[in-house]
Amino acid sequence: MGLSQISAAKIVSGQLNVERFKHIGLLTTHSYSDLLTALAASATAMATGYKTSIPMTYENA
Repeated sequence: MGLSQISAAKIVSGQLNVERFKHIGLLTTHSYSDLLTALAASATAMATGYKTSIPMTYENA
């Protein structure tokens, strides 16, 4: 769930349990070289924590 979804749920429902968490994490899955990404670049970002450029993922595949 993203920040927009949390904000919308809070407007509709009021207090959310997720707001009581001490820590939250934010994740972006776009590639290193572009905001629009392909599946390989986003999967690499989620699996390793490092962004890669789109041409690099296709060259190594």
